[in-house]
Amino acid sequence: MQRFEINKNENKYSELLSPTFDYDVFIKGENLSHSHYQPNFSYVVANKQYIHVNISDEIFTFKSNLKNIALQIEEAKEILSYLPNWDDEGAKATDVQTFLKAVHFLYNYTCFIERNFDVVIRVPYVDILKDGSVYINWELDTVKFLIVFSKNNHPLAYFYGERIDKRGNKIPFKSAIELNGEVDEIIAQWMKTYLV
Repeated sequence: MQRFEINKNENKYSELLSPTFDYDVFIKGENLSHSHYQPNFSYVVANKQYIHVNISDEIFTFKSNLKNIALQIEEAKEILSYLPNWDDEGAKATDVQTFLKAVHFLYNYTCFIERNFDVVIRVPYVDILKDGSVYINWELDTVKFLIVFSKNNHPLAYFYGERIDKRGNKIPFKSAIELNGEVDEIIAQWMKTYLV
């Protein structure tokens, strides 16, 4: 893994390990020269092998073939800046803990599927609901999968999946999943099969 030291006085960073890797810094989705880095922005650091996403005090390290998922998470961090009433209709703000529940799920499952099945699933959409919950949503031509992470200490996340078979029948896949950090292999198999 490549590490970087942030020098806040000079607004620059320097590599501490693996100096032979090429790297880029992505700030709000833009690929910038490292001389333009400003520590107060959210950022993704990428090299040829890994992409690191920083959320609060946690760093998520994705293999480079999962770059688009890492960048989607980085883009979704914008919802953490939403204030109460962000929709002008009384919507609640979310919090870092709720967002991290969603990110942990996405990170654990995408990495598990890539590592165990050599499959990269499609990039989902990550957003906020009116009650401050965070959801992850995949919508393909014949498949949908939605999982909602409540803004509370609820130990479960609820999901609904649906696929359309060759005869046009809708086949649902729904339940709840414990948020204990473990990957449910049945859900991972379903995602690996239908979210590609």
